[in-house]
Amino acid sequence: MASFNTETIEKYEIRLLDAEYWNIVLEVMQEHLLPPEQIHSSETKALEDHSAKLGQTGSTAGQKSNGSFATSVQESHEGINHAAGVVNIGSLVRLNHSPNPASAVSPLAFVSAREAFGGKATGVRWIYECYLTDTNYTIRGGDGKKEVATILTADHTGPLLVSIWSPTLDVFKTIMQQYNPEAGQLMLRFEQFKLTPMPQNQWNGKIVTPIRVAHTLTPEAEKSMKKNQKTQATTASMSLRDGTRLTMIRNATSPYMQHDVKYSMPQPPLMVLSYKQTLSKEVSPFRVSITGTIHDLQEAEPSNSGELRRNFKLADEQGNWIHCVAHGRHAENSSLENSLRIVIYFGSGRPSTGHSPQAIWIFKDAFMVPLERRIGSPLSEQVEWQ
Repeated sequence: MASFNTETIEKYEIRLLDAEYWNIVLEVMQEHLLPPEQIHSSETKALEDHSAKLGQTGSTAGQKSNGSFATSVQESHEGINHAAGVVNIGSLVRLNHSPNPASAVSPLAFVSAREAFGGKATGVRWIYECYLTDTNYTIRGGDGKKEVATILTADHTGPLLVSIWSPTLDVFKTIMQQYNPEAGQLMLRFEQFKLTPMPQNQWNGKIVTPIRVAHTLTPEAEKSMKKNQKTQATTASMSLRDGTRLTMIRNATSPYMQHDVKYSMPQPPLMVLSYKQTLSKEVSPFRVSITGTIHDLQEAEPSNSGELRRNFKLADEQGNWIHCVAHGRHAENSSLENSLRIVIYFGSGRPSTGHSPQAIWIFKDAFMVPLERRIGSPLSEQVEWQ
């Protein structure tokens, strides 16, 4: 017997949900089912015949009837008539193709970047409102492959990486074309998406601290008329078939986008506080979120690619330190000051090269948060990884 994996099962579930499939099933079933009035008449006659046989033979509940009784199909709204114990296949088919699939799922709820990034949010029924931190994004895929762009977003609780897949990516491109920087920082609203751990691959390497990434969902294939209706009805309720809805917003309604929300730094295992205990065992490349105090901050200088870079040392509470490199736009970040304690989300641990020591690189998909100024303390020991 052939084995079925999860992908195969999901494929056939989608086919079973398709409206055209159920229409075909109904057409086939109707050829074998009697009209409702004939069904009712046949069932009544069968029950009367059965009662008559019981009366003639004197059968009771404890005795078995000599006559055979063929169960009839009865028309009913529920598909199952519990009183008569009969089943209507046609009604069950219609029930399995519910006209209101949204009624079976939970309502959408707001989620914060901190909850999503830290793994406290499960499922897909979420609304995430955020700022787009950088308008420079890269599209991967194409040439027959599904296109995707991973963007860095944030609300007032912290950052979150979001991978926008086609066809939602087309909506994002339109938003970026319509966005006017003079109108203020771009705010986005994602409705219904999934959260998965950052993948370990050749670029990321090992994920030292847990990092979850949001991914948009692909809508189920629909007729063009329905697609247009759903695009216009931005306030309509959503079912799991609708995929992700992405919109540009002028005013945020999420409680995590209000200015009275206070930032709170994540704790281990989401954040590295002690370098020697954690990083000395690692092999680059790796991804990590880390906190520490800035020392020996250097002036910005152009890298081999022409983008700016800025070197500094980052020390933990024990004075153990590592090299860090702020790259690109981060090299001009005003949060870079000596004796300032900062949080680095999604840093990239890299080996030493001919011109650079091993360091945590702060690339464009990383995020920095300034905390407080610390009284200068001497550096103790450099922590190195493999």
